[in-house]
Amino acid sequence: AAKDTTIYETSLAEAEVARWVQSHAEATLRLATARARFAQIQERAAELQQRYGENVLDATDRFAYVADEAEMVGVPQDVRLATRLKPAPGEPGPRYRLTLHDPCYQPVMEHAQDRALRQRLYRAHVTRASELGDAELDNSALMRELLALRQEQARQSRAPPLTCGQVGGRDVTQGRQAEGAQRAIEAIGRTAQE
Repeated sequence: AAKDTTIYETSLAEAEVARWVQSHAEATLRLATARARFAQIQERAAELQQRYGENVLDATDRFAYVADEAEMVGVPQDVRLATRLKPAPGEPGPRYRLTLHDPCYQPVMEHAQDRALRQRLYRAHVTRASELGDAELDNSALMRELLALRQEQARQSRAPPLTCGQVGGRDVTQGRQAEGAQRAIEAIGRTAQE
């Protein structure tokens, strides 16, 4: 009867070790899959961020507004000189080519007395690469995809730790010593000594 109990305990221990090994293999596979997806998310997010920045720069480069002398009241002289256009024959007064680049944009926004000019530049600045501008440079779809990727990444990072399954009636987190498996191995060792 003692020998039958030992054989029974050994077979139970072997089954528990086999379940633990299987659970460990499955957890390792899930971890590898999660790591691969995380890398894919990182790579795609980097691509989207690069395109987003390029679209903003392209939209900034494409914008220009030609202002007249009356609109430039209050703008510092150095900015006026840097943005002044060569007059065309028969054109009344000087004209200025204003852009959204900071060396032009900031001083105009800070010093121009013409409210309509400041409003025009501000609207152009805040709507760059949006659905309100050039459709080719619209970042709306990129932002939606980036948001979805970041939400997926956040869900992954909040996920419970991968487990190696049930060992000895408890969940065993990958990397921890599996006490139940250790007991099973010891039982197998005792059986071999008998």
